[in-house]
Amino acid sequence: GVLDASSGKAIWEQKVDWTKGGASNEKRIYTIEEAKESCNVRSFNLLTGKSKVIFSDKDIRSIVADDKRVYIIRAPGLLRALDATTGAKKWECKVSKVDFSAELYLGSNCLLACSSDISKCIDPSSGKTRWASQFQYAGLYPPVFLPNGAVLNQSNWQARDVKTGKVLWTIENAHRGSIGIVRSVLITDAEVGPVGIDIRTGQKLWSLPGVHSPYYSTGGL
Repeated sequence: GVLDASSGKAIWEQKVDWTKGGASNEKRIYTIEEAKESCNVRSFNLLTGKSKVIFSDKDIRSIVADDKRVYIIRAPGLLRALDATTGAKKWECKVSKVDFSAELYLGSNCLLACSSDISKCIDPSSGKTRWASQFQYAGLYPPVFLPNGAVLNQSNWQARDVKTGKVLWTIENAHRGSIGIVRSVLITDAEVGPVGIDIRTGQKLWSLPGVHSPYYSTGGL
């Protein structure tokens, strides 16, 4: 359902079948619903709650969406893009040879499909592979899209240009902690305490030794 942000009252709500994933854009909410012999991608109008099934298949795993397309893993290693309104097929490509449940991550004009054998950066409009690499532990340490047009692979702390795959910088033996971004500074909770890193160069700008907290928030002025 959808709640009013001011009052908390429900604008609309619906009962749905068992779901195993969801995504949204500015106009719609999408869910993967498990039926007896198939999986459905259901589209909900964000304002009215009116819904319809836009795609069905034997099994559907990961799902992400932007304003134009919905992206799903629909068979072993197959990534399909659907029209966000009608569900019509826009394109389909192979992203892995072995992994059914590849994880999908959507950034600004960049779609990452990360699986156990390989990770690919896909052009969302065409389905063409821009570059491929190996992002270890993608489900455990998901990549982070940076404001400067790069993607940070947390498994080995390597920033790459999303268009070319060129390695911009690498941080060896980095601590995998909480991440926040303020303007051009990436803030992470290292073993010594919070650390600020320049997202353009990967250089450490500052640290706060001895300040330890499992939770913190970031904001900009």
